[in-house]
Amino acid sequence: MLAHSVRSSNRHIGVFDISLDVIENHPDHVKDLIVDLIIIRAECLYAENVIRYTAISDKLFDNVKVGYQTPKYQIIRKENKIIANRLE
Repeated sequence: MLAHSVRSSNRHIGVFDISLDVIENHPDHVKDLIVDLIIIRAECLYAENVIRYTAISDKLFDNVKVGYQTPKYQIIRKENKIIANRLE
């Protein structure tokens, strides 16, 4: 699978999920994360109870070469700091 097409020199791109429960019950945590992102795609996956995001962030994601698959990340909030752990 090819990476999402982004017409930008910034290739720090990643895919991650946020559960609908977190969005509903902890909106401030989500706002703290979103401030560091440019969201280029969001899809609600009702069966998994999440929204799956594709986003650009120099701060959170690794650089991805053109034509490579966009890596998935697990986003964690630890001691008021946002951490993105690459899963692949």
